[in-house]
Amino acid sequence: MDELVYGLDFGTSNTSLAVSDRKGPARLVPIDPHADPPTVLPTQLFFGRDSRGAPCVSHGAMARKDLIRQGVKGDGRFLFELKAVMGFPVRTTRLLGRLFDLEEVVASVVRFVKENADRAVGQRVRRVMCGLPVRFNDDPEIDARAEATLARALEIAGFEEHAFSLEPVAADAASGTGEAGVSVAVDIGGGTLDVSVVRRPGGSTPPEVLGVAGRVEAGRNVDRRLIDERLLLPFGRDLEWGDGHRIPPWVLTKVGAWSEFHLLADDADFRRALARTEVDSRRHPTVLALSRYFLERQGYSFVREVEARKIDLSEQEAVRVRFVGVDLLVLEDVRREHLGPVLEPLLRALDACLDEALARAGLRDADVTTVERIGGSARIPAIGERLAARFGRERVRGAGSLTAVALGLGELARQRFLG
Repeated sequence: MDELVYGLDFGTSNTSLAVSDRKGPARLVPIDPHADPPTVLPTQLFFGRDSRGAPCVSHGAMARKDLIRQGVKGDGRFLFELKAVMGFPVRTTRLLGRLFDLEEVVASVVRFVKENADRAVGQRVRRVMCGLPVRFNDDPEIDARAEATLARALEIAGFEEHAFSLEPVAADAASGTGEAGVSVAVDIGGGTLDVSVVRRPGGSTPPEVLGVAGRVEAGRNVDRRLIDERLLLPFGRDLEWGDGHRIPPWVLTKVGAWSEFHLLADDADFRRALARTEVDSRRHPTVLALSRYFLERQGYSFVREVEARKIDLSEQEAVRVRFVGVDLLVLEDVRREHLGPVLEPLLRALDACLDEALARAGLRDADVTTVERIGGSARIPAIGERLAARFGRERVRGAGSLTAVALGLGELARQRFLG
């Protein structure tokens, strides 16, 4: 039996995996039987209890279904966007009555992916090439800790050997046509934005990576800004009582704080702030509903709804955000032009990454032959327009593939491990 190796793209929002052998090329593997397509697993977990009170854990698409069916109760949790918090100083979280190291939580997802993939390919695969963003975080200490967390998670999940490759380099490896020229890969996912510049001599000569750049700015940041700018009215943004008292603005900024939801309900200072606001407002119904939103972790469903409607705006001029919480109703219309202000930081970060990567390569915009869009957030129309304005519409390719990085990592795994 030919030895197989994996390429793993552990993403902020989605995870995918490709398998390679000596013959190539890499191919995607089904890793989530409940997802559509099964080759893309939503990077999320649900920790709950069954009808008899026994602990149960679900992953991917089933985790979302369990969240809707059961809700987050007692010591249960719904965790997502793990990649965004892997380097945080808080290293443990309490789940189902016991403390889990962050490496264990990440490994739970990786193990689920590996077991499904091994079953699909018919053997236990030992070696993996895993993707890394150019930056997990702007803080070097957090960045290093995130990489170490992922490395340990791969070991816990059962991989005997692993290596890392930058995600934008892998994206280029997947999109390469073999044509001579300079290609730029723009990978924008849920949590990070990465750019690579690669020269392709043509034919069988290996490509040369000339420059990379990255920013911690991507789709989830857009969602949070959209919430802050357009969707806080039902949460009490304009509510006043007494002598001009209001809900503390810093509390309202947490309504869309997707990476903090699993921590806020257990944060003693945050709970005290909510309790003080309840008392100060004489237990105003909106304030009580806001407290339940946080303490019952309703934010997971709300942020998912906002993300889905933001994606719809790629095809539609206007959408309605619909969310029903406990004593909380959100029915807010959002138009495509409303995205302008919230997209501006992402567009500035894109330009900065392109400038930085091209400067490292010693090239200008005019030297670029092709530009490949990778990742779900690269589908945002404004991204395509900005790239077309810089490089020319005829040079911009791709529709924001969710699996290109995994396929590229699979090819790099074949080169690294199988020669």
